[in-house]
Amino acid sequence: MKLKSLAGTIGLTLAVSQAAFALPNGRPFQELSQAVADNTALIGENLEAITSIQSNIATINTQLDTINGTLTSLDTRVSANTAGIDAAVLRIATNEGDIETLESDLGILRGDMEFELESLRTELSSDLDSAIADLVDANVALAANLAQSVVDLTAAIVAGDATVEATLNSQVTLLSAQVTSNTARIGSLESWKSSIITQIDSNTVRVATLESELAALKTTVESFHDVCVESISIGQSIGGELVNDATCTSDSRNEHGARYYTFTVPTQQSVTIHMLGSHSNDGTLRDPYLYLHAGDRTGTVISNDDDAGTGWNARITRTLNPGTYTIEATSFSSTQYGTFSLQIQ
Repeated sequence: MKLKSLAGTIGLTLAVSQAAFALPNGRPFQELSQAVADNTALIGENLEAITSIQSNIATINTQLDTINGTLTSLDTRVSANTAGIDAAVLRIATNEGDIETLESDLGILRGDMEFELESLRTELSSDLDSAIADLVDANVALAANLAQSVVDLTAAIVAGDATVEATLNSQVTLLSAQVTSNTARIGSLESWKSSIITQIDSNTVRVATLESELAALKTTVESFHDVCVESISIGQSIGGELVNDATCTSDSRNEHGARYYTFTVPTQQSVTIHMLGSHSNDGTLRDPYLYLHAGDRTGTVISNDDDAGTGWNARITRTLNPGTYTIEATSFSSTQYGTFSLQIQ
C-alpha cells in the first residue's frame, strides 16, 4: 500500500482555517485568534514529521519491490535445478545411453548444483537477510515516528478544531495501516526465505541420492559387461581358455588366470561341475582348479577343488538351494595357461 502526500491536504486545511478565523478585534476574538495561530504552528511542525514518514514509507516500498524481484529470481533458479535433477533421475531409471557419459553428466550437474546451491545460500544469508533487516529497521523507525506524531497531533488539536482533527486522524490511520502492512510483509518474506532454504536442502539430498544410485548402476553395468564372465546352464558343456594377458585373473588365487561362469538353480538339487584339461584330452590346461561362489564372482566361496576329477582334472559335487551361483575356473599354478572344457550336470 502506498501513502498519499499529506502536505497538500494539510496546507489547504490551514488556508481554510486562517480564512475562517480572521475575526474582528476584541479581547475574546484576540484570544481565539492567538489559539488558532498557535495550533497552526504546531500543525506546521507536524507536517515536517509526516513528510519524513512518507519518505520512509517510499523507501520501504522500494526495498520490498527489490526483495520481491530477488525472490522471484531465486524461485526460477531453484525450479531450473529441480528440472535438471529430474532429468538425471529419469536417465538413471531407464539406463539411457552410455554409463560413462551418464556419470560424466551427473558429475557436471553436481558441480553446477554445488555452485548454484552455495550461491543461493550466500544470497539468502547476505543480500536477503540484509534487506529484511533494513526493512525491519525502517519499519521500526516508521512506527516510532508514527507514535511521536500521534502524541504531537493530540497536543495540537486540544483546541478542538473538528476539520483539522478529522484530517490528521485520517492521516494517522493511514500511517498505522502502512506499519501493519509492512510488518505482515516482513513476516511473509521470512516465511518465503525459509521455504527456499528447505528446497535447497532437499536438492542437496537429491544430488547425493543420485550419486549413490549411479554408483550402484555403474557396478551393475560393469558386472554385466565383464569380459571375464559368461553364462552357463545346468546340462551344458562349453570350452574356455586361460591366457597370460592379465585381463581375467583369479579372485581366489593371486596372479592366476581365471574365467567365470554364472548359472541359476531353479529348485534345490545336486549339481556336479567338471573342469577338464589335458589329462583327459579335453584341452591343453595341465592342472585345472575350481571354486564355486554364492551369487556373483565376489560372493562367498562355498566349495573348491583341485584334483577330485580324473587325473588332475577338477570336480565339485554339491547340493544347492535355489539361486544364482558363479564358477571360478582357474589353475593350480600361476604359470599354467591353456584351454579347458567346463561341464555342469
